[in-house]
Amino acid sequence: MSIQNFKYNDFFNEIEIIEIGLLYGCNLECPFCEINYHKLNKTPKEILQKKQLNFEDLRTFLRKFKKLRMIILCGTVSEPTLYYKFNELITEIDSLSGSPVIRLHTNGNYSKKLNLRKKDIVYFGIDGITQESYEKYRVKGNLQKVLENHKELKKIGCTTILQLIEFEHN
Repeated sequence: MSIQNFKYNDFFNEIEIIEIGLLYGCNLECPFCEINYHKLNKTPKEILQKKQLNFEDLRTFLRKFKKLRMIILCGTVSEPTLYYKFNELITEIDSLSGSPVIRLHTNGNYSKKLNLRKKDIVYFGIDGITQESYEKYRVKGNLQKVLENHKELKKIGCTTILQLIEFEHN
């Protein structure tokens, strides 16, 4: 399609995969993360709430797409499970045409039950195989909590992937 013939609605009708950063904040203090550079993870919760996408605006945006097969929830500098309406978003995604697969990238240190579905895919960034090596990169993280959350998602039937990046200290 040429730019001269571009139609706004055609754009939304052809997209099959989108990636969304839901917020700008995290529950860990990883030393190599850009968000830690700005110390935004120490921001009071009231301010962090303002650094999140408005749920109603997000719903309106998602409903414009007609052929979505996958929605990737991640962020270079965020933890998607901290999104203030995370489970409501999962319900909304499930109600979309074609009920797209969710691919979630998480540090796994969340405390709530996630309403994910069997077809969803979850990547856990663990970057350590013992608590000692894990906490060098995932500062304030709990490897046991990550493994428990992983186990719960396996019960649902989600595809789960544990990512391990090798650093000098692990």
